[in-house]
Amino acid sequence: MRARVKSIFHRNKFIKGTIANSINFWKYGNDTIQLPDILPSTITPYAFVPGKDEIHFVETPSDYELQGKPFLYNEQFRNAQRVYEVSYDEWFKWLKSQPLPDKPIFVCGIGRSGTTLMARAMYQLNNTTVYDEPDVYVPIIRLPQEEQIPLIQASTASFNQHGTRLVIKHRSFVSYMIESLLKAYPDAKILYMYRNTYDWIISNMRLILRTPWHAGVVHELIRIIFKHFLPALDPSEFRGTHMVESGALLWLRFNEHYTSLVEQGYPVLGIRYEDLVDAPESVMSQVFDFCELPTSQVATALGAFERNSQSGTIFSRQYLADVELNERQKSLIQGMLNRHEWMNDPYMRLPGSVEPRQRELA
Repeated sequence: MRARVKSIFHRNKFIKGTIANSINFWKYGNDTIQLPDILPSTITPYAFVPGKDEIHFVETPSDYELQGKPFLYNEQFRNAQRVYEVSYDEWFKWLKSQPLPDKPIFVCGIGRSGTTLMARAMYQLNNTTVYDEPDVYVPIIRLPQEEQIPLIQASTASFNQHGTRLVIKHRSFVSYMIESLLKAYPDAKILYMYRNTYDWIISNMRLILRTPWHAGVVHELIRIIFKHFLPALDPSEFRGTHMVESGALLWLRFNEHYTSLVEQGYPVLGIRYEDLVDAPESVMSQVFDFCELPTSQVATALGAFERNSQSGTIFSRQYLADVELNERQKSLIQGMLNRHEWMNDPYMRLPGSVEPRQRELA
């Protein structure tokens, strides 16, 4: 796979959590090299170039492990040393020489619902390769499905470490691309994670309100982001709504989409965060059964539950605002849910979800 290699002399990102973009790095150099057929774990896909059929990989230091760390896009941004610019033609030609990942596991969900914890749990296992939120998948969502499939396959193959089970935890946007993930990899195992409406909104508000900007500005920025990356959502629905009402509407839209997939027979396993926390052994045992992972390693995976999965990251609790919903906000949230025919219980367990099992008495 031929690539133009460029060194980085400046990093440019306005907000740390924004989607990875080719303009995040100022670069110099224009040498052409041949990348190895088996990509090292230090070379990973970072971002597409808008308007060009081109993918940018970044190279990180050989003594720095990207796998298993929360928020890959941020780790790549902070640690990248060089950028490799590769045309789609070269990328797709390389893809033909690559073995298919065996039953890749994609962790999806509405965000702020334990997806990072699930990725950390999977990372505890032997023979797994785990990447947390590679942003290269996000722009694919806006494309027609026939164009999504080869890009999903090439992106996934670029993270695959041969001889291991590949686990990729996605940003919430990718939940709207689950159909394409399964078309690209029919044997893939898809997990969908969610939590009760109130706590989900509180968790997002803690993140949003830590910014120095006025809440109205942040609200509008979120609308723009969702309009850009989720064309399936109608941004006009969110106009004139209170921030907590917008949160409730997003909660409904994401979970409606998941429920529709389950009703159509797509093999997706729902996991309610409260169940995962209250009965981790039971829930993880069922997750392992679904993913065809050895249940003998459940106890090993549970070691991830002993610490805050986002500790030390840009989303660590120590950096978030303190938020508590007042009665008016709770009423607005419930009012939004009441507009839905049946998804109006903020604590409901969605169809197709794991149900904790009672431990059998000896």
